Amino acid sequence: MPGAKTKPAKQGEKSPLPCPDWVLASDSNVHVAGDRSWFGGDYTAFNSVLADGSQVEGIGTVDLPTKRSPSSIGRSRHTTLRLANVLHVPGAVYNILGSPIVLEYQLDVNFEDPSQSSIRDQEGHPIAYFQRASRSNLITLRLSGPPVGPKVGPSLLGTAGYYINATWPATEIQRWAVCQASIDAYRDLGVGQDVGLDIHPAQTSQPPPSARQMSHDEHPMSVEELGQIFGAVSLQGEKMISFMFPSLHPSVLDVVANAVPSAWFNGRDSEDDSNNDWDTNVMGKFICDNRRCRKPGWGSKKVAIRIRGYPGSGYNAVVYNQRCNHCDVLGVFTLDEDSYVERVAYWIKRWADVQVEKPEHDKKKGPPHEFEFCEGGKQGHCKACRAALLSRSAGSR
Repeated sequence: MPGAKTKPAKQGEKSPLPCPDWVLASDSNVHVAGDRSWFGGDYTAFNSVLADGSQVEGIGTVDLPTKRSPSSIGRSRHTTLRLANVLHVPGAVYNILGSPIVLEYQLDVNFEDPSQSSIRDQEGHPIAYFQRASRSNLITLRLSGPPVGPKVGPSLLGTAGYYINATWPATEIQRWAVCQASIDAYRDLGVGQDVGLDIHPAQTSQPPPSARQMSHDEHPMSVEELGQIFGAVSLQGEKMISFMFPSLHPSVLDVVANAVPSAWFNGRDSEDDSNNDWDTNVMGKFICDNRRCRKPGWGSKKVAIRIRGYPGSGYNAVVYNQRCNHCDVLGVFTLDEDSYVERVAYWIKRWADVQVEKPEHDKKKGPPHEFEFCEGGKQGHCKACRAALLSRSAGSR
């Protein structure tokens, strides 16, 4: 992303104080911070890469001290805006508020007068507002100043005409999800409080994942023991039978905005309050990472997806994994994003009583769909599995 290039040399060495610029960038599918000091105690070292090649060194939660509104007064006028899963990109020119902000908070942006914009929590309470940068047309978050907020370095806005965008590839997002499951398993063992994973991006030819010793661990496990734990969790994929893709919500909104501008994403995988439910299929590819298996991977045009609707044009979608039909190991999944957006957008419109033509799906047949290896079928949410079972039952009569 141009916004994540190295800071201009004319600015001299990097300021020891954090960059104050948190730029609203709806085209970005992730939050980004350039300074390590913004992160809290859950910071995890994680080597990854953005779509443009910018290097990611870690990920964690960022708590930003903010003022609720321009007119707020009294002790309660200050609060905290919490951002989860923020990427640490040391080469970033500016910090970025990406599209996940609309999943975490209620956002109302006034582009004419950003100070009249607001960020509210799920109960509707104001948390923060925006301002227009003095030397740029960009909209930035208004932070609380000292002594409530931290001392920050000089603004870099206006020093370079970068297009602000950060895209974290779906393959890297999935790698992080797998690593989170590994971290949870490691902590459940009671070996320590924090762990940093030095995982190399899938695009490189670096060696397999390895674990760093914990800084607070008085009796660290050996790298071999950690590798066995992480390998077992990663290969068995116990917690990865299904996926949700909130980062694709902006793409869905682009398709439905004219007809259903109020569409919103429900991040809870729950049937509570759901008023619509539909099982269908999307497309994707799978890799078998079992080193003892001879099958490298497979593609599927019948990946199970369950789409649910909620009052007020809310929705979510759960995509189900598949297992290798040679070794029964869960696959490493890569979603065909276009098919996901098409299916989800279609049902959002249908449920909103919008006249929409049924999409023409690719008539080419893929590999036979096998119920035994489909996690969606096991959960009762695979359209292709139901059809296969009905056909099998009819053939046995």
